[in-house]
Amino acid sequence: MSNVAARVNGSVIERFEVESIAGSMAVELYRQSLRQLPEEQRSEIERMALEKLIGRELIYLEALGRGIVASTGDIEREMEKAVKDYPSEDAFLKALERAGIDAATFQRILRKDATVNRVTEELISEYSEPEEDRIRRFYEDHRDQLKQPARVRASHILVPIEEGGRDEAFKQMEEIRQKCRTEDFASVAAQHSRCPSASKGGDLGFFRHRDMVKPFADAAFSQKIGEIGDIVETDFGLHLIKVTDREEEKPLTLDEARNQILEYLRQETISRILEEKVEKLKSEAEIVEE
Repeated sequence: MSNVAARVNGSVIERFEVESIAGSMAVELYRQSLRQLPEEQRSEIERMALEKLIGRELIYLEALGRGIVASTGDIEREMEKAVKDYPSEDAFLKALERAGIDAATFQRILRKDATVNRVTEELISEYSEPEEDRIRRFYEDHRDQLKQPARVRASHILVPIEEGGRDEAFKQMEEIRQKCRTEDFASVAAQHSRCPSASKGGDLGFFRHRDMVKPFADAAFSQKIGEIGDIVETDFGLHLIKVTDREEEKPLTLDEARNQILEYLRQETISRILEEKVEKLKSEAEIVEE
């Protein structure tokens, strides 16, 4: 099979890019990795990912034609977003390596994303916040959906699974779990966790179910306050989780929901503007899927 997924005006979109975007979308939409999804859902997400990449490529090529290029600061901010869900930058780079993506290729992807973001900001520069009447109408129409979701506060200990070392990682985590029976969890996390949260005793703060990958979220939301659960395995490694607080779902007032409504309406406008722009560029482009 060719490594090329599509060509946009001669510019190549590679299959690993489609797989990378599809993987992120699978976690966002279903809280599962792409390989855990049924074939039909996996194919649908890969199709969505390719369409997204074609749109990005069209906007990027137009940006280059207009002399718009991302700055070093823009690229650094994209890098910060890319690594934020990993225990460290080193862990992120190792994940890239396992996916067959070298540093130079990833830098090109970052530069492209940052450039597209600059164009997007320019396209929406004339966006103005909606009138108060529209905000109130949206609130009344969506009152049942505008709720503060249930949240838990938890601390965790992370042990990554090094290549070929799954049994060793489980052995190490079981030893840590036994240690937590007699020692303070936060102190053990500070000593042994490989997550940046180790500096805070493993504390992750409050989070919603959808904020975490599914195995982690399912475990955290099923545990009692103060309980240290069973070892949980995710794509990041092995976790021990201790829930420290819980908040139940509750309706939001208009004032509480205001920022959420404004952000939704803003994103709705951005999506519409970008969709119109991409459709126009598509009508003038040569796009070949392989």
